[in-house]
Amino acid sequence: MIDHCCDANKQFNAREARSKVRSFRKKGARKATLQLIQLMRKGVSEGDSLLDIGGGVGVIGLELKGVEWYTSVDASRSYQAEAKKLYADRAWPKEQLHFITADFVEVAEHIATHDHVTLDKVICCYPEMKSLLRAACGKADKQLGLVYPQVSWLAKAGRWLANVYLRMTGSAFRAYIHAPAQVRAVMHESGYTLEEKQACFPWWIEVWKKS
Repeated sequence: MIDHCCDANKQFNAREARSKVRSFRKKGARKATLQLIQLMRKGVSEGDSLLDIGGGVGVIGLELKGVEWYTSVDASRSYQAEAKKLYADRAWPKEQLHFITADFVEVAEHIATHDHVTLDKVICCYPEMKSLLRAACGKADKQLGLVYPQVSWLAKAGRWLANVYLRMTGSAFRAYIHAPAQVRAVMHESGYTLEEKQACFPWWIEVWKKS
């Protein structure tokens, strides 16, 4: 998984990170991310903690009211750097922030459980979906939020084109579409119950409660 994550760091580079920050400052969270935040809010209490896997520039932690302790695990150094600036702008106490630049699966055993875990458009960027989800499920005390692709011919075509381009550029990074039935099977096997589900084309947005 080393090559994949190294090239994920190149894929989600400084230019992309700055673009995400500009978009967030101007327009707020993107539609699917905003829907995930709205669905999770009722399960959040003041002082809760959030583990944001593949959290990018940290939008969920900034917008999910009640969260006061935030941990981000992301393979992109550039995204982490921009996230740190955003949280500094919001005057978050440094002792309540933790940024880890790594493949989450490789460092999961060293990370404590949190009240909430989010994977917003992350499992579509990871080849070993089951390993990633199982590791994430072991870290949520209350709920886990997911955003991942719907299966459609358009999504498959987009994945194919993206992967052709990545292959031509010599990148080991790839996009993936995992069957929703397989994703949900892992969640059920890990002791979770589907609490909320919405569609926001081309994404599924789901909130799972720990049973």
